Amino acid sequence: MVALPADMASPVTPLDRAIQRFYWCAYRAARAWWFLRRPPQTGAIVALWHRGRVLLIRNSYTWFWSAPGGSVGRGEAPGTAAARELREEIGLELPPGALRFVMEIEHFWQYRHDRVHVFEAELETAPSLRLDNREVVEARFLDPESIDPAALLPHLRDYLAARRLRHS
Repeated sequence: MVALPADMASPVTPLDRAIQRFYWCAYRAARAWWFLRRPPQTGAIVALWHRGRVLLIRNSYTWFWSAPGGSVGRGEAPGTAAARELREEIGLELPPGALRFVMEIEHFWQYRHDRVHVFEAELETAPSLRLDNREVVEARFLDPESIDPAALLPHLRDYLAARRLRHS
C-alpha cells in the first residue's frame, strides 16, 4: 500500500465531522428511496494508474473502496462527468483527452440498476491531490493484486478483473 504524503491530508475539523455525518445519513436515506423505486442510474468512474498501482478512494459514508467518480448528469457526456468528478472529489484536473474510455459495466446494486462508464489514465508522476475530508476521506495508490475484491465497489471489481485479463 502506498498512502498519500501526509502534506496532502488536512486536519479534520468539527465542521468536517458534521458534514460527514450528513453524508452518512443522506446516503442511507437515498438507499431507502432506491429500495422503494429501483431507479436506473448512470455513472462514471476513473481508474488512475501510476507505476502499476491504481488510485482508490474511500468515502465517509461507505466502507468499500471505489475510484473517483459519480453520477452522469442529465445531458452530460460520461467523459465530462468523469473529469468533473476528478476535480470535485480529489482536486485533480487532467488535460482533455487524458481519460480513455475502457468499458461500460451494468449491475443491479444497492437497489439500483447501475450503468457505469469506466475511464482510465496512466500518470507519469504521482499527482497532488486535495481531499475534502467530508465526502472523500482517504485516497491510496494500491497494487491491484493486494486488494480484497470484497472490499471494492462491484463495478471497480469487474474493471480490475477485465484489466488483469487484458494485461496477462
